[in-house]
Amino acid sequence: MHLLSGPLSPSESFLRYLTLPQDNELAIDLRQTAVVVMAHLDRLATPCMPLLCSSPTSHKVPQLVQGLASRNVVKIAAHSDGHHYLALAATGEVYSWGCGDGRRLGHGDTVPLEEPKVISAFSGKQAGKHVVHIACGSTYSAAITAEGELYTWGRGNYGRLGHGSSEDEAILMLVAGLKGLKVINVARGSGDAQTLAATENGQVWSWGDGDYGKLGRGGSDGCKTPKLIEKLQDLDVVKVCCGSQFSIALMKSGQVYSWGKGDNQRLGHGTEEHICYPKLLEGLQGKKVIDVAAGSTHCLALTEDSEVHSWGSNDQCQHFDTLRVTKPEPAALPGLDTKHIVGIACGPAQSFSWSSCSEWSIGLRVPFGVDICSVTFEQLDLLLRQVSEGMDGSADWPPPQEKERVAVAALNLPRLQLHAAISHQVDLEFLGLGLGSVFLNSLKQTVVTLASSADVLSTVQSASQAMLQSGWSMLLPTAEKQAQALCSPALRSFRQ
Repeated sequence: MHLLSGPLSPSESFLRYLTLPQDNELAIDLRQTAVVVMAHLDRLATPCMPLLCSSPTSHKVPQLVQGLASRNVVKIAAHSDGHHYLALAATGEVYSWGCGDGRRLGHGDTVPLEEPKVISAFSGKQAGKHVVHIACGSTYSAAITAEGELYTWGRGNYGRLGHGSSEDEAILMLVAGLKGLKVINVARGSGDAQTLAATENGQVWSWGDGDYGKLGRGGSDGCKTPKLIEKLQDLDVVKVCCGSQFSIALMKSGQVYSWGKGDNQRLGHGTEEHICYPKLLEGLQGKKVIDVAAGSTHCLALTEDSEVHSWGSNDQCQHFDTLRVTKPEPAALPGLDTKHIVGIACGPAQSFSWSSCSEWSIGLRVPFGVDICSVTFEQLDLLLRQVSEGMDGSADWPPPQEKERVAVAALNLPRLQLHAAISHQVDLEFLGLGLGSVFLNSLKQTVVTLASSADVLSTVQSASQAMLQSGWSMLLPTAEKQAQALCSPALRSFRQ
């Protein structure tokens, strides 16, 4: 699984605060222009970079949830704004834990639970309810049975539970307004929440708070029982999602509709206009979407061709674009086209994707990022040698920020080239990197020096160590070369 965000690099920080002159007649310093160009190349290459192997101690180790250790769990539900969790076992039993406020856990009280506890109404043959789907809102919960019955419980503000009132429900309660219909999917909102339910006949029903038209029936009136969204009739809806004050529906045909609050471009229609009825996302026409996900103000869509498209707010780099520019319409995320993406998910301001392939592959020709040939390596090596001179503390200390930015970019770009060449088993002789070549020795010496010298800037040293990790088999192809490089304390800790 890949989280599509990360800490800012020197290039990203530089571009975020860069102001270009508006006067076309104004002379521009060529050195500054070169820094801007390299920073942009570094930014465009970032999404394609191979993932680094982390030390086992650099993150907390995942731990088994003991209360579910003996259960075959098939689904987990949580909400980005909530503090409670649901787990569905293969037997159809539902477990809950976390915050109990609003009676959201379904045990008849508000007691918080540190460990999962089975919801008795879904337990045992006498219950007669085999659950197949679960969902969490910020302070309320839902479950769908094999028969297509929808049960909700928890905090009832705005009629979000669908029982005709705004009262909290301590235990699960059948949504009677959908009796006779088979519910296949349910989505729960946050804050001033709405609830959506898709039924087997392709219909979508909505209830709860109606601000900004997020219930999809025109106007801002709310309702406390399910009402049909007529604009989606006969479109065969298979999945629904709730974001912050907006809604999304995915059709069996692969089309996507969105409606509700429009600011931050969260609806993907190219404007910030609030939309009170479901509207087709024109930016995804020609693509067959198989899954959608919604964060607070951004969205993801996965196509049958494993492309991930995104739109909406980008204030936290949700779209893997460190310029943090809002995306008004759906556009493919860079660097994921060769990753065999099979699933997507959103946090409030995070994007996730996971792949069926364990290798982080990249093509031999990627615009502005990869061009595997000897000339590419020669030019990058020349640039790297020029900007790295004195970087080891022997001179020019501390180095200018412009020099730091270009040095990091000049390390990241060949790192991506090396990874692509290794992945596709390109002949080293073809690249001028054959064993004993002058060019290989020059590149290796520069990178090893920057990776191992104690006085090198941390950003430059990290970039050079990352390059060694990605291109180890090319830069240090023999055991002798590897042993010599590892004499450095910095590299010993790096390889460990």
